[in-house]
Amino acid sequence: MIRRPPRSTQSRSSAASDVYKRQLLHNGDRFFLMNFAGADEVGQYALGYKVVLAAAMLSVGPLCQVWTARMYDAFELPDASAYVGRVCTRILAVLLFAGMGVCIFRHEAIALLASPSYRGASAVMAPLMLAHFFWTASNLLDAGLWVHRRSDLKSWIIFVSTPVTLALYAWLVPFYGARGAAFAMLLGLSVHCGITFLVSQRVFWVRYEFGRVGMMLFSAVGLAVAAGWAGTGVLGALAKLGLWAAWPSALWVLGVVTADEKAMILAAWRRIRRQLLRAPSWG
Repeated sequence: MIRRPPRSTQSRSSAASDVYKRQLLHNGDRFFLMNFAGADEVGQYALGYKVVLAAAMLSVGPLCQVWTARMYDAFELPDASAYVGRVCTRILAVLLFAGMGVCIFRHEAIALLASPSYRGASAVMAPLMLAHFFWTASNLLDAGLWVHRRSDLKSWIIFVSTPVTLALYAWLVPFYGARGAAFAMLLGLSVHCGITFLVSQRVFWVRYEFGRVGMMLFSAVGLAVAAGWAGTGVLGALAKLGLWAAWPSALWVLGVVTADEKAMILAAWRRIRRQLLRAPSWG
């Protein structure tokens, strides 16, 4: 039986991770922006970042909490390698769907939340959303380090990836401002995710579904880019909604969604429909 690591070990590793997130994600980018781009760029970047963070937390935050509570039991299953990989795929799929909505309707979201002077915030939302995709993936990838009591390796991963990201800030922000900071975060977290994968696989090998995740990611990016030509007004909004809905529909038809997942989704939909039909009428 796999035992949970002592609280002291968890707290030390959590503290290191918190320092990483605070210094790199919350302070590092702002520091370079304030010094090389000015307060206006900081404000636009901060607004775009907050919208993306809210979407990520609301979509997969609860799922990640449930997974954290259950992953120790999952690693004891006979097919743990395949099971853990499927869980990661499903959580990332939810994040991609939410992220598509943020990217497709980024201009409308900023117009609704802030004055016209913050329109530049929409330019950083797509790369920041991708950055959070890799951040979430890295948090899923390191499950084996927690379960097998090797969370000390997280500090070494952070030790390697943090200088890379800070160097990217120093390189891109002076030339491209807020967009440079967003792409620096995207590239830095991609490196962090890659290192986490290499290290965690040596502790416990997981059969990650790179084919499915890759198809989901590239199709989502493609449809989000296509939405940029949808235009404005009511017709433009309808076209964007159609592109957003086309993503899960295409995955369903093309077989990216497995038969088991289709059955699970249909069963959940039937339960929801029954609950709605039983709801009291207020008419």
